[in-house]
Amino acid sequence: MSSIVTYSLVAHVILSVVGLIASYAVVMFLLQRTLNLNHLKVATITGFISYFLSSLTGLYIFSTHYLPVLQEAIRAGSYPWAEVFVWIKGGLLTLVTLAMLFMVFKIVRKQDELTAGSPRHKFLIQFGSYTLAASILMVLAGVIVAGAGK
Repeated sequence: MSSIVTYSLVAHVILSVVGLIASYAVVMFLLQRTLNLNHLKVATITGFISYFLSSLTGLYIFSTHYLPVLQEAIRAGSYPWAEVFVWIKGGLLTLVTLAMLFMVFKIVRKQDELTAGSPRHKFLIQFGSYTLAASILMVLAGVIVAGAGK
């Protein structure tokens, strides 16, 4: 594995974990009795940027390392079913990235209408919780793929 792929893999993992932490922070900020919109904006923007950059590094790893090398290793290894998780992880990463972008727009553009207990607030709590759950599944899928590729 070249050093560029290694650094990309490290960046991909770190950015995914930062996005997961930001998703958790969004949900926690939304659950507070008084909303701090500045913290909420920072958390959603951080989550979006982290997931977006993680997507880019993931695409690089997928195209340069996974397809030519790792795919055959997983298929020939003890856990050939783990290849499905590569596709699940890629789909979840795209979904979570778009979900965070949606939340950024909903929070930044409609912040006047975002008050504790409002329908928009309740919707964002649910949507943020779903995004957090998808983020957790995405990270777990990445762990399975990493383990199967060894």
